[in-house]
Amino acid sequence: MRPIIDLNNTWSSEETIVYVSRFEIIGGCFIQILILVLFYFSIINNNYIFSILLLIPTYFLVKKIKKLFIERNEIQLIINSYGIKVKNEPIISWDNIENERIIRIGKRKNSRHDFVFNDKIQNRERRFRTDILSFGFFELMKSAKIHRERFNRNNAIKDS
Repeated sequence: MRPIIDLNNTWSSEETIVYVSRFEIIGGCFIQILILVLFYFSIINNNYIFSILLLIPTYFLVKKIKKLFIERNEIQLIINSYGIKVKNEPIISWDNIENERIIRIGKRKNSRHDFVFNDKIQNRERRFRTDILSFGFFELMKSAKIHRERFNRNNAIKDS
C-alpha cells in the first residue's frame, strides 16, 4: 500500500505520480454510513417507502466506492519530462500534447476543476477531474509546466 504522504516531491522529482484521492474514498464511505443509519431508523419507525427510496442512492454509492477502492493503488496519471501517461495506455509525448490547462466547470460553490489537454495522436481532448485525484489542479498544472520545460530544454540540447 502506498504511503499517505507521497514522497514524490512534485517540484524536483523526475515524475509526478497521481492516484485516486483517499479523501474521495473516505468521504464516500462516510456518506454510505449515514445513509445506512437513516435506513436503519426508517425501518425501526416503519417508514418502508423511505427505506426503499434510500436503497437507490445506496446502490450507486456502493458501486462508486467499489470502483474507487479498486483503483486506489492504481496510478491514474504519470507526468514526466517525456510526456503524460494515462493509466494503462502508452505514454503520450509532449510533442503530441498541446494546450494543457485547467478549466472550471460550474459556478461558485458547485464548481469543479478539470485538468485538460489535447492529444494530437488520438485527435481528442483528454479530461481528468482533479477533485478525485491525489493532486489538486494547481499542483497538476505546475507539474505539467515543469516537465514540459524539461522536455523542451532536453530537446533544445539534442538539436544543438
